[in-house]
Amino acid sequence: MGCSSSVIKGGNDEELSGDETDGELRRLIAKGSLAAAERVVSMEVDLNLSGLALGPRGERALGVALRRPCCVVEVLRLRRCKLIDGKRGLEDLAAGLAANTTVVSIDLRNNGLDDAAVATLAAALSTNTTLRVLNLENNRIGTTGGAGYRALADVLDQSAISELRLGRNGPDGLDAFVVSVEQCKTLGALFLNVGDVVDLRRGFDDYGVTSFDETDDAVGGSAAVLKSSTLAALKTLARRRSDLVVCFDDHDGLRYLNASRLADEDSKAGDFD
Repeated sequence: MGCSSSVIKGGNDEELSGDETDGELRRLIAKGSLAAAERVVSMEVDLNLSGLALGPRGERALGVALRRPCCVVEVLRLRRCKLIDGKRGLEDLAAGLAANTTVVSIDLRNNGLDDAAVATLAAALSTNTTLRVLNLENNRIGTTGGAGYRALADVLDQSAISELRLGRNGPDGLDAFVVSVEQCKTLGALFLNVGDVVDLRRGFDDYGVTSFDETDDAVGGSAAVLKSSTLAALKTLARRRSDLVVCFDDHDGLRYLNASRLADEDSKAGDFD
């Protein structure tokens, strides 16, 4: 199917020559080119825009393109794309995901997404029946009262998400989220990290973090100790949901609380390495 050539307000929609390189198309997307975004989503099943600073205009262009009937993207990688830059752009991207029917796996790691941003994304995903794997590791969920975790809990039963990765986020509301997951029958795998129990607001001060790219080291090692209440909730969840893979990374490798039911990791759709 063809893509529409409509123009979006505030975008950059110069006509494409057809000779643009992949790098040029990506730079045009960041500038807000809908034509470039439509070209890319119509050609790449595994679309990797990681590291591209999209900003509001790029998010808007990508969001519109994801709604187009020409979109063939199944795996969308948006790690370190600075999605937090501009609330309006994030809303446009979320709207695109809400209407999309092709993306089954999305990587949103390292974007500084806070509770409000994740709530916006969760609301959009409540109408999406295609997405199976959602990776929100290393963001700011659970640092401002837990609204992000609550929004995710509310949407899980309404969506098709079967694998959720929440490693290295904040602790606010995490215990309650883990308890609520027991009722979500569509979720098959929940991945967490010991860093989830580190309060990043404290961590930024204590460990000298100046950017989210540094949090992997800053909250690691002795700085991150699994909170006893979180571990207890995880163990209870694992006992009550033997069909659910519950695991966390303790820096020596993944620890599976119900490893006997673990599927082959190499075959998982959530492999973002």
